[in-house]
Amino acid sequence: MNPISKIYKCSCWSEAVEIVKNEDGDIEMCFWQIGLQPFKPPSLKEKFRWIWYILTHKTFWSDECILSRETANQLGRDLINLTDNNT
Repeated sequence: MNPISKIYKCSCWSEAVEIVKNEDGDIEMCFWQIGLQPFKPPSLKEKFRWIWYILTHKTFWSDECILSRETANQLGRDLINLTDNNT
């Protein structure tokens, strides 16, 4: 069985979620930065903001991907279909 992959773009067009059904039948979810601008290293101000967040919350946040209602519904349907043993 070849891996099955589907990509869902963020409403802001800067990120995407990819779901992959691998050869073992497990589902992998990948979060991609797909922005139109090339990657820029964070500024010193941004680095200090991250450090402060880690010091005060003891954890670092993960990024978010905003899906439109239609895209979220499609993602849900596709996850259900990919977990079906017949797929």
